[in-house]
Amino acid sequence: MPNTSSILQGIGFAPNLTIHPGHWLKITRPDGSVVRVRIIDPNHDPANNGTNTGTVNNPANTLTTGYSDTFTIGLVDAHGLTKQSLNWGNCYSFGNGVESNRVTDTFNAPQVTPGVRVSTTFEDYKQEHRKYGLIYSGLYNSISSVNNLNQFIQAEKITKDINPTYGSIQKLHTRDTDLITLCEDKVLKILANKDAVYNADGNPQLTANERVLGQTVPFVGEFGISKNPESFVSEAYRSYFTDKQRGAVMRLSKDGLTPISMHGMKDWFRDNLKLSNKLVGSYDDRNDEYNITLNATVDEPTVGQTVSFREDVKGWVSFKSFVPENAISCANDYFTIKNGKLYKHYDESKPRNTFYNIYVDSSVNVMLNDQPGSVKSYHTLDYEGSQSRVEGIKTIEVTGIEYAGSQNNGRYFFFEESEVNSLFNQPDSATWSAVGPGVDPGNPEKAVVMKQYRNNILIHSGLMMFWNNIEPTATSSPSGGSTKGFGRRTEPDGNWGDASNLGDFEVGDIITTEEQEKTVNHFNSMPKDGWYVSDIGTDKQVGSLPEFIEKEGKWFNYIKGANSDVDENTDFGAFNIQGIGIVNNVNGYDLTFSNNINSSLQIGDTIYSEEIPSEQVFGFSKIESNQLQKCGVVTGLTQNIITLDNSGILPTAQNYIMFAKNHVVNTSSLLGYYADVKFENNSKEKAELFSVNSEITESSK
Repeated sequence: MPNTSSILQGIGFAPNLTIHPGHWLKITRPDGSVVRVRIIDPNHDPANNGTNTGTVNNPANTLTTGYSDTFTIGLVDAHGLTKQSLNWGNCYSFGNGVESNRVTDTFNAPQVTPGVRVSTTFEDYKQEHRKYGLIYSGLYNSISSVNNLNQFIQAEKITKDINPTYGSIQKLHTRDTDLITLCEDKVLKILANKDAVYNADGNPQLTANERVLGQTVPFVGEFGISKNPESFVSEAYRSYFTDKQRGAVMRLSKDGLTPISMHGMKDWFRDNLKLSNKLVGSYDDRNDEYNITLNATVDEPTVGQTVSFREDVKGWVSFKSFVPENAISCANDYFTIKNGKLYKHYDESKPRNTFYNIYVDSSVNVMLNDQPGSVKSYHTLDYEGSQSRVEGIKTIEVTGIEYAGSQNNGRYFFFEESEVNSLFNQPDSATWSAVGPGVDPGNPEKAVVMKQYRNNILIHSGLMMFWNNIEPTATSSPSGGSTKGFGRRTEPDGNWGDASNLGDFEVGDIITTEEQEKTVNHFNSMPKDGWYVSDIGTDKQVGSLPEFIEKEGKWFNYIKGANSDVDENTDFGAFNIQGIGIVNNVNGYDLTFSNNINSSLQIGDTIYSEEIPSEQVFGFSKIESNQLQKCGVVTGLTQNIITLDNSGILPTAQNYIMFAKNHVVNTSSLLGYYADVKFENNSKEKAELFSVNSEITESSK
């Protein structure tokens, strides 16, 4: 051992202990070995005469136990002898320099060794997550009372590893006697209690094997289950799951893997699967449908959507109105879970179209595209199926007659504003309400001829005025409210006169217009729930179809235009949009022109304006369609003066003025290459839709 030295600090000594250079210290290690060291030089106070009594660091120089000093020690004495004692030995020493590592020091005798360790610990013992392999326990046999499920004997072959390039194992499923293993990027079949021996022609031949898990056989196709094992569901010999990483929905059957998302929904799943972090799969035994629920889609980013696949049509048949947290089929019944509660579907005692106590209309989208290379006129629309929705005659029901102050109870009546908006086919109350600019008192020009019924008997026909919720009386009256308006009978000048009296109205009276009674078909006078067209349009125009008429078992009607504001998408070549000219003067709601007004303009048409740009092209001013501004609806008309309501923004002098006629009245068909029709059903009873047709004529090629 080389001659080395080190500093020994922080050791406590007993009082009056004298230590000199050359003294030995015996140090015993925790493992039992002993080393003896010599003091080379104590770092003591020179006044202490070369001795150390353990009081150098004591300010009071008292002999107190617990104080320490610093020493320099060496492992080799002056004669070069090192004194150490080991905690074990593997040889015999005879004291004369001869040593032997064998018992009795004879040839081929047993050596002195520590021997075999009977038991020891595993240094890197910890939980291990085997993402790319399987491990199985002992057998379980309830008949013979053998339960070795808790035995994992490493001496036996109890593991099965797969190729790590397939990704981690996400789902295990038993099919017949094989184990289907679904990894992130691959689907495998692991043979159970057998192996596959391949012949010269490449065909496998199964052979019995004592191993629990045999050969791993991958299915053809680079598809896996990604990290969504919750999308997996099995029915008979078919299994369904999603592959989020590849934007596909898969089916595993006897013919292998098939991407069923290719059946008309490839782009939809490619765009929406990546948005969802949870993909819940379930199988509806009642309808034989695979339902996949996405918790986020492009159309429903917060709610999600459920879509269904059927084998008999080889396609995706429906978007569902329910988005469950989980679902399962049991005994030919379909159950879903929402907010931790279990719901049973197809319960005939409950109203249809109602999921989790929320009602939603059913809907069907239909594409009409006969002769796709030609522009066509779509004149009519008819369908075969169950009852059509009938709005009937639009009416106003009297909900109250108690007026503020109670002195005019029964003279005024209260109603829901939404009913009047529907009756007059207006988006808000600006057109019909007597509140606003006009002639005092109460804007009598807003008065409308109405018919009042009580117990289905006509009791009055004459002028009435209506006020919306802006009038304070609508909310301060006992019969008023935040959604209420009120009205009364009136003379042409807006006063009571002899027309309005106490007791004119009672709760439950029905008020409507003669126009409603004349325009509504007598077959459709009573409201009914059923099929209706919520949206219809072509690639060029937008239309409407308020209701159907039943004849000979079919429901049909003519396609009309839709009430919509003019914008950059409007067809300005249509006859129902025409120009008027430059307005000379704007006085209140009156627009005055220097020339006679276009004879096609009528009361009820909508006026639009735009400021004429200073820049001209070849002497003409260019009007931009996206700069048009709605001014209002025509309420009065002379040769050169137009009177508007207050539903828009008034123009200024020298603006260009144009008008759009009522699209519903003036449009009898829709032009376009194709038509997109959305049917909805608001009935809570059973509904059917068999076919949809349209009368089409070719417009141009």
